[in-house]
Amino acid sequence: MSLVHKDALIVPDSATVDMQDKVFVFAVGDSDKVKKQAITIIGKSGNNYLVKDGVKPGDQIVLSGIDKLQEGEVIQPQKAANKIAKN
Repeated sequence: MSLVHKDALIVPDSATVDMQDKVFVFAVGDSDKVKKQAITIIGKSGNNYLVKDGVKPGDQIVLSGIDKLQEGEVIQPQKAANKIAKN
């Protein structure tokens, strides 16, 4: 049986950090500075989380190397093929 979730985004679980019972992604903001952003997970599909809040279509998040990142760090983002957030 499968469930349909409207307005959910798919985020790879490998792009998330668990901390104090919350799940975060590193969003890329102005001047390529990363910011830890809490997300609301409503389900899981394979190795991906279904996200309701915290990111929106078009937001850039860090997909790899997050274990070495710190809040406010400036990075040089690279586009990942076929990894654009869609709902």
